Formats: sequence, C-alpha cells, structure tokens
Amino acid sequence: MIAIDKATYGMPASAAGQYIKKFISESDRSAETGRVYDNALSIFTEWAEDMPITAPMIRTFKTYLKNKGLAPNTISVYLSAIKQFLAYLVEKGAMLYNPAKEVKRPRIPRMHQRDALTAESARLLLNAVSRESAKGLRDFAMINLMLRTGIREIEVSRALIGDIAEKEGERILEIHGKGRDSKDSFVVLTPESYNPIKEYLVMRPDNDSDAPLFISVGNRAHGKLSTRAIRALISRYLMAAGLKSRRITPHSLRHTAITLAIDGGGGNNLIQVQQMARHTNISTTLGYFHEMKRIQNAAERAIRI
Repeated sequence: MIAIDKATYGMPASAAGQYIKKFISESDRSAETGRVYDNALSIFTEWAEDMPITAPMIRTFKTYLKNKGLAPNTISVYLSAIKQFLAYLVEKGAMLYNPAKEVKRPRIPRMHQRDALTAESARLLLNAVSRESAKGLRDFAMINLMLRTGIREIEVSRALIGDIAEKEGERILEIHGKGRDSKDSFVVLTPESYNPIKEYLVMRPDNDSDAPLFISVGNRAHGKLSTRAIRALISRYLMAAGLKSRRITPHSLRHTAITLAIDGGGGNNLIQVQQMARHTNISTTLGYFHEMKRIQNAAERAIRI
C-alpha cells in the first residue's frame, strides 16, 4: 500500500504526481504506451498543481485540452491515462474513489479526419522527390513504401535493414508496430515497394542488418529518423506537390494505402485489407469500406427537385 498522510477522494494533483513513475513501472503495458501515459499524466498534474482531483476538475482539464486544439482521439488517451492512474491509487489505498469514472471521453468522429490521396495525387507526391542524391533516394524510398504498404511513421522509424526478409518465397518487411514490444507482423514488399529501397541502400555507407533502414543525412548521419523528422519531411514534399491542406497530412499516406488497396481490388476481401493495415479490430477496416461505399452509392444523387 502506498503510504500517504491521508487517503481522500480529492487528493491534490501535486501529491498524486509523485506516484506516476511507480504506476508506469508496475503497469503491464508496452514501453511506448508507458511513455505516452507518463507524458499525459505529467501534463495533467503540472496543469492541476495543488487542485484536488475531482470529477469537475478533470472535466475542466478536458476542456483545456480541447481549447488547445487536441484531437478527440488524443484527449481520449489523456483521459484513459488519468482514469487508470486513479484506479491504481484507489487499489493501493491512496484514494477512496476514482472521480475519472464520472467523466466521459470525447466522442470519436465516425469519419476519418484525414483524407487519402488519389492515385494521381500519390504520383504527384512521388514526382516531387528528386532522386539525384542519397537524401532524395531515401525520401523517395520511404514515401513510396508508406504509400504502398500503409506502414506508420513509428514503424518507419523503428525499421532496421535486417527486418527485410523472405517468407514463403515473398520479400517482406517485419514490423515493430505501434504499442508493441517486438516485431509481430509484416507487410509484403512488392517489387515496386522494394526496388527503390534497394537503390537507396546501394548508396548507403552502413548496410549492417542492425542499422536503421532509413537514416539521417548530413552532420548527424547514421542515426535513425525520428517520427517528428519523418512528419516534417513528408509535409515538405506535400507542400512542394501542392497537396498539403488541413485534411492532407503525413498520416494521409497510410489512409492512401488502405483506400487504394480497397479501390484496386483488395476490397473483395475485408480480411486481406485488415491484414495489410494490421488493424487489431476489423471494425476499423470496415470503416474504410463504409466510408467509400457511402460516397460511391450516395442516395442524395437520386433526389430530383
């Protein structure tokens, strides 16, 4: 049991903050989730300072996050972290009640908040990358890979050269996915996906199997690209291609791969698209199908006035 002066419903946030590290270390979560929760709880306790933790206070924090422009999904993660942290304090006897149970998470939009590129726009994006330098070869290979496989930014950052392997006669890239402790899935590398990577690796000074698949260039060469660097890089090319907008962002590359897979015939098999996208819940994949069919079969076109 955690030793504190007084077990109370409205524990001051500053007092609760000292138990965040212990909560993270004792939680059965991936390292990535632990980092996200640590960050969310640190922001929460720093914002709250000595305010007692109550349901109204958590609702005020929820409004604060919304006013900062955070997406509903992100706010939901913050509230999930708070709820589980306070449940931990109740379990340990540090609090008598978990007030976060009274606070609803924001409604997650049913439609995707980012648009996919059309096949033509995807080609415009790729054509915006000059392949006359090692950096250009890297950028083309990476963006091309993301457009053709739906690989996430975090998965690009984690990828190693040695993750390229063969399975049942096909070349694959083993994936260390979001929220995972190890490589437990893969994407298939078609010749169109793999050949630009091969061309880029020929120009690389370091091709050891344990080296990052995509490395930084310049004075700090050989280090893996961070997710922030990947997003900035993609954003620059989207701008150069005249495609960047509020709804077209680096995450649109993943939406593009999934949408084009459905549109190109993969839509004949829901399971195939789910496996490529590596969606844990098939309802996530189904959302893409419903959104596309809703537009293609719009009943509004039948209205005659």
